[in-house]
Amino acid sequence: MLGWLLERAAKTKGSEDDRKALASGITVTALKIAKPEQMPQVKAAVDKYGTQLEKDIYALVDKQLKACGDRVACYMAALQKGESQDRATQFAGIKAGYMIGILGNEQNRDEIVAGIDSVTNASVRYVAAQVIDHLSPKGSKDAAKKLNAVIVKNAKSPDREKSSGDSPLKQVMYRLDARAGERRVMSSLRLEVVSGSQAGRIFEADLDVVRVGRSAESDLVLPDAHVSSEHARIVSSVDGFVLEDLDSTNGTWLTRGSQQFSLGEGSRTIALSPGDRLELGGQGSEGTELRLDFALDPDRLEVALVRPLHELGISALGDTRIG
Repeated sequence: MLGWLLERAAKTKGSEDDRKALASGITVTALKIAKPEQMPQVKAAVDKYGTQLEKDIYALVDKQLKACGDRVACYMAALQKGESQDRATQFAGIKAGYMIGILGNEQNRDEIVAGIDSVTNASVRYVAAQVIDHLSPKGSKDAAKKLNAVIVKNAKSPDREKSSGDSPLKQVMYRLDARAGERRVMSSLRLEVVSGSQAGRIFEADLDVVRVGRSAESDLVLPDAHVSSEHARIVSSVDGFVLEDLDSTNGTWLTRGSQQFSLGEGSRTIALSPGDRLELGGQGSEGTELRLDFALDPDRLEVALVRPLHELGISALGDTRIG
């Protein structure tokens, strides 16, 4: 993989700016995945394509590889180390995460889960979440339960950064839970837009995740001013669907019979039931209302299907943010 990346950087065509941008990105990716014996190749690429930023990152990576070699315990300590949470030196934590993903096992996954509170840098926390996912090919109910406890605790914290930083952990939690067991087969999710500019529209999907928002990249696009670009998403879990507010500006509400729930006051997720009514960006005439429907087939079971890491591309195990 690393050889192919560096070869691609050398053969890239296009404008000088495009070549430089791609070569720089490839060099950073090479630094993430390089093993100690591959560092001479990476050094040559850094010298040829790298700016001062890539050269500084190389120094961090080289120092860490020389210190840890193939010892996972050393990388575990580096992942949680205080200086790895600092923005200026966060790539040390990112690199440690990658090496754990390359060298580690399920026991190391459990160690990351147990110490996730010490990983406070958003980029490093993202990588840690993806490593947990990567080291859990069969899922884990126990790891999912422990991640959920962390997410619930942080949702109650007055520090909003703690809960917003748990978004990648939520995704991994759902995936681990789904992989670990069987689930009832659900019919396609059906959303009817009751009010707003798209009133009357029917949206049906058979997806693991349905993104709802004003952005054109959403699965269900709602071009209303009170709806955030990335407002909410509906995730297929083991026993049904879960609604998650994505830290929207104007909020999300759920009505179930005579009960009403506001997402964001202590928790941004809630399990869904057929017939639930969702209000995005406001209540009544101030928001956009959706009516939700799906059904469960009690006579059938299926093992949840989750795409393996290699199908997600090389950027799946980590965040490309480096500064």
